[in-house]
Amino acid sequence: MKKSIFLILFINVFANCYSQEMLWNFFNNQEYSKICSNEVWSKDYFEYNDDEEFVNMYAYSCMQTDMINRLTSPIVQLRKSKKSRANALYYATILYQKKILYHALIDGIEQIPTNLPNTDYILSKIYDKFSKKDFTKKQNAYYFSIENIDYKLFSKKDSDGYEKIVLQTIKNNEIIKTRLYW
Repeated sequence: MKKSIFLILFINVFANCYSQEMLWNFFNNQEYSKICSNEVWSKDYFEYNDDEEFVNMYAYSCMQTDMINRLTSPIVQLRKSKKSRANALYYATILYQKKILYHALIDGIEQIPTNLPNTDYILSKIYDKFSKKDFTKKQNAYYFSIENIDYKLFSKKDSDGYEKIVLQTIKNNEIIKTRLYW
């Protein structure tokens, strides 16, 4: 009886795993949220984490879905080649900039480094403008304009009791995207 229950659970766990081919299809179809999901993280990531192309695909997908806290493991694992190390540095830069922005907004730190590398990720662009004080401040929110799109950066306490930073994308006075970071 115990063996059959274990066998059913074992089959169920592995039946829910994706093949690498399926994950690459998601990637090629820009279905990034299917790759950077709890399901892939808990099962497939550790099965394929010795494949740096897969690890980079996973990290890129998490960045595209604004789930940048999941970049920590890929940053550590991307080390075998020059290209992988450069990608790890790219992801680490984004995470570092997020942590500094968080520290500045939540703890009121005004002096932040201005000479960090830039990336094309939106939070990196916001960081660059924030560090150069290229924003308008109204109450407790910071307003930025990048390539004819407006952004609002502020902090708020979430339902879990923790402070989060919020980045809203605004076009024609309408919020078209909201990102939460902690």
